[in-house]
Formats: sequence, structure tokens, C-alpha cells
Amino acid sequence: MNRIAVRRFHRYAIAAGSLAAAALVAGPLDKTTYHHDAQRTGWNAHETELMPRTVSAGRFGQVWQTQQFDSVDGQPPRLFATPLYVDRVNMAAGQYPAGTYSVIYAASDVGYVYAINAAKAGAVMPGVVLWRRRLSETKPGGFGALSTPVVDLQKRRLYAVCAEGSLHHRVHALDLGSGEEASGWPVAIDAAAMNAPGSIAMVRSGFPPDS
Repeated sequence: MNRIAVRRFHRYAIAAGSLAAAALVAGPLDKTTYHHDAQRTGWNAHETELMPRTVSAGRFGQVWQTQQFDSVDGQPPRLFATPLYVDRVNMAAGQYPAGTYSVIYAASDVGYVYAINAAKAGAVMPGVVLWRRRLSETKPGGFGALSTPVVDLQKRRLYAVCAEGSLHHRVHALDLGSGEEASGWPVAIDAAAMNAPGSIAMVRSGFPPDS
């Protein structure tokens, strides 16, 4: 898989709104972790549209798809990580107008993370890449970003693990609206870090200390 194709009802749309500096509040459509929730159920209790009678109707089909994602030295990208979704994100970076967007976040095995517009917002069409961030200089044979990232709505961050080569892994903390790396990140996941005194407590509380 080297691009994202979205299949939903054609009537789905959202308009751009005003900017806000506050932390995001989880909405019923948000998918912020692998299999939807901490229990990995994959279940969205708020879903009312995807029923056998509706998915078999003629209105259900592909609505849009992204552009081709970035390759590295001829190696095509693949999405092993599950794309995540946040319904209302304040975007203030990139080539598109600042505003509130519905955003899909996707990470590829060649080390890129993408923020993709999921629904028409003003003149910005769905499927366009709002921002992209290269996390590593992974070459063919490396692993890039394989695991699904996690969205922290309170801190407005996307946490993603990326491999550089086959052994060296780092955790990145990216701003949801701009893709900029948070201060003090990325953090190496290596023997020294995991064997350091207090490392378990650090992992549970969120390391490094928040800036």
C-alpha cells in the first residue's frame, strides 16, 4: 500500500473553522491509537452509517485517494502502520490556509509521516498532504515506521517510532498541526535507555520531561 484511498458515503463533508490554542477534545470519530482504543477492540460504538444495507448500496464507494507517497532510493513506500484520524485539527503550517481540518495521519516504512486532509475544507480538497515529515534517512533494507503511532490530544502530539537501519529505533513527538518535532525529542530506544535506573517509571509517565 503506497497511498490511501478512502471509501465512505459521498455526502460526508466538513468545513474549515477558526483556530484555537487549547488542547483538543476527543470526538466520537477520532481514532487515536491502534484498533481504535486502549483495549484494541477495533469497535466504534458511535458508528451509525456502516450497515449491511448501506455498504451494499450504489452510493458507497471510493470518494478520493492521496497522491503517491514518497519513495526512497527507488524503494516504494508501504503502510504497515494503521492510519489514524482526528476530526478537528488546527493547522497553521504548510502551503494551505490556516484553519480546522479533518486529518488522517499515516506513517510509511521508508520513514515518512503524513498529515492528509480527509474532507473538503474551503478550497482545500480531500486527499492533499497538509504536511509531511521525514523521520529518518532509512535506506532500502531498513524498517522505517512499522508500528502504528499514537495521538495525544491533550498535548496535540503524534508519537511515532521509526527505525534507522535494522537496530536503531527512536520515538518522535510531532505537533499535530505542523509536524514540528517537540523540544527534547526524538528519544532513542536502546539498551542504555531501557536499562537505565527508573526507566520503567519514565516510560509510564512519558519521557523526556515535557517542555
